[in-house]
Amino acid sequence: VRNVSLSPRLKWSHGLGGLPSVTVFGLDWSDASLDQDQAAAPGGPVTKRVALDRSGGGIYLHNTTEPMERLAITVGARQQSISTRATDSTAAGTSSDTARKTATELVAVWRPAAAWKLFAKASSTFRYPVLDELTTWGGFAVPAPRPETGRGTDVGAEWRVGGHSAQATFYDLKMSDEITYNAFTGQNENLQKTRHRGIE
Repeated sequence: VRNVSLSPRLKWSHGLGGLPSVTVFGLDWSDASLDQDQAAAPGGPVTKRVALDRSGGGIYLHNTTEPMERLAITVGARQQSISTRATDSTAAGTSSDTARKTATELVAVWRPAAAWKLFAKASSTFRYPVLDELTTWGGFAVPAPRPETGRGTDVGAEWRVGGHSAQATFYDLKMSDEITYNAFTGQNENLQKTRHRGIE
């Protein structure tokens, strides 16, 4: 597996109508490839070659503003596009796929006292399958796993005094197309809908 990536980021501290505000703007680009040689026995002649090439990039914007003392509001969004091309030496032609996903978040942080921080977050998320998740012992996963998507909420509190701190967070995340390994088929596949809920 080979990967080249570039991720420039700009952080800008500024005022927003007289309110303290910080904005982060970023771009990222990556180009990755996976080559897999197969043989009937270790050290034997190669009987099959499969290759995956993936390229794409994303853009994101993240702003934190304090509308009043002890209260901070964060709004963020990210969009990413990925193109994947698959080649199998034992099959004719190549296959390709392109996907575009968006993630968002809205966060409120309130400090009622110097030692306390209360926070709440609503977000949408996504995850593209990594290149390894698209392959099997025999070549490619068929059908190829789709990107995961989800919506979640987090609510919590943090106490911090001196060098000591404690935090509790309740989370609830509803996922679609979560990727998991299926031992019966020997490949990674998508689940329909899953839910993660708990307390940390």
